[in-house]
Amino acid sequence: MGLSDILEGEMTTKQMGLIMIFYMLALTVFGILAVMLIHGYGWRLI
Repeated sequence: MGLSDILEGEMTTKQMGLIMIFYMLALTVFGILAVMLIHGYGWRLI
């Protein structure tokens, strides 16, 4: 019982880590795209 609980705990922590990494990557990509769009529109307006 204890071993299965530990394994389940490790799986949940790994899943949480993967979700956090994916979320951070998504935010980074979104930020880069936003900066590129802002710079693009800035050059067009100028």
